[in-house]
Order: sequence, then structure tokens, then C-alpha cells
Amino acid sequence: MRMSVKCKIAVGAMLVASAVSAAAQTAVHIHDILRAPGAFNEHEVAVFGHVRELTAAPHYTTFKICGARCLNVLAWGHPRIAAGEALSVRGRFHLLKKIDHHKVRNVIEVEHGTL
Repeated sequence: MRMSVKCKIAVGAMLVASAVSAAAQTAVHIHDILRAPGAFNEHEVAVFGHVRELTAAPHYTTFKICGARCLNVLAWGHPRIAAGEALSVRGRFHLLKKIDHHKVRNVIEVEHGTL
């Protein structure tokens, strides 16, 4: 009897954890992230906006994803995107990220091949 209660509790905990994980990847607005960036630091986020200031470096591409406000994006590799394109971006948000010899604030880091 006790074992089944423990199993039920464990299964319930796993369901809650998976729901939290799914919620962490739910789309948020750019302005919500910028309003409380510390709450999103090192968490997976998904945002929608338009591409601006697209720049290619040897191993990565940077750009801004913008709605009313903008976030920086670091995409490893060279995704096929264009300035002005409407785009959903999913990745890990960082308050501060070092790229080469630069420090970039409020940046979403996107894995290679996910755009």
C-alpha cells in the first residue's frame, strides 16, 4: 500500500516537472523578458519578431529580434534568414554572454540548425 502511494507521488512530481519544462519553452513577449530579464536568465525562451541588424561572423550569426523592443540573438552557424523577416526564435536567454572579445547583454543563444 505504501509503495503505491510513493509511486503515485513520484508520477505526480514527474508530471508537474514536465509541465514546468513545457511552460519554460512557451512563447513570451520580448517586452516581458526586458521588463524582468533576471527572471528569464539561463532559461529556454521562445519569442516572435522581425529580424534586424543581421551580421555574419566566421562561426556564428548575430541579429536582433524585434517587436516594439529588441533582443539580441546569437545563432551558431549561418541560418538562412533575411533582414526584415518575421521569425520565431527559440533558445537560451542570457543576461550577459561573451562572444569572442565582446560582451552582449540580453541575448538569446540559438543552437546550430534550429532556425
